[in-house]
Amino acid sequence: MPMKKIIPWIVCSIFVVFVFHPFFSFKEITAGDFPYFYQEQLKEISFPPSSWINQRLGIPIISPWIDTYASGVIGIFVNILHVPWNVVQIIFFFLFAVILSLFSSYYLFQTLWKKGSLFSSLIYTCNTYFLLVLGGGQAGIFLAYSIAPLAFASFIKLVNYLISLPFNFK
Repeated sequence: MPMKKIIPWIVCSIFVVFVFHPFFSFKEITAGDFPYFYQEQLKEISFPPSSWINQRLGIPIISPWIDTYASGVIGIFVNILHVPWNVVQIIFFFLFAVILSLFSSYYLFQTLWKKGSLFSSLIYTCNTYFLLVLGGGQAGIFLAYSIAPLAFASFIKLVNYLISLPFNFK
């Protein structure tokens, strides 16, 4: 790959690391709505998750797909591989959302326009709304925000494909 194509990616990576540097420290994040689990609670989490969770004082599951993802990650990496919870939450929730947001928005802007996709995905990922939601620990919102451009680009490609099909309604 020529150096001209590598330099924008390096600049983008440095900017993203600068903006999201608290998440690269691997310290415990106790932000807003993101659940904090003690070691005893982590041992009790099962896969698939039950519909009644004692760790949240009996609160029913609000979003089953997030709890299924969380219990799978906790089961594999914390309970089986014994990776610390603070490392797992940063890698599989916060950094996963940042990387997914970068690549899905890049894919959307590549679908719409070819030029400026890297800069557009950088703006999409580093805006204040995403920083606020990510810093607030609202996992459902920041994961949905991260994957929304991918869903929209897939919808655009599907519509373009359906328009190109020859339909005969006679």
